[in-house]
Amino acid sequence: EALNIGHFFELVLSGDSLERKKPAPDQLLHAAEHFERKPQACLMVGDTNTDISAALNCAMPALFVTYGYGQASDLDSRFDGPHLGDLGEVHDHV
Repeated sequence: EALNIGHFFELVLSGDSLERKKPAPDQLLHAAEHFERKPQACLMVGDTNTDISAALNCAMPALFVTYGYGQASDLDSRFDGPHLGDLGEVHDHV
């Protein structure tokens, strides 16, 4: 709200938007439902293990970006997806 950019987004969710927080998949499931998509038809681009685990917990495909807060060494052992060093690489995996 402070940046006055809300009109660019149809849906905005934060860690406090729903009762349970990541790694529970609630925010991802809520977003998928809002856009009338199955989780498997969506993509989580995350920079922490919590993000990736939330995706794994609802069978949503995920990409890990290495330039954020998380460390690749901390990732959920179930994750075998790509590690991207630049957001521009996302289109190569969609």
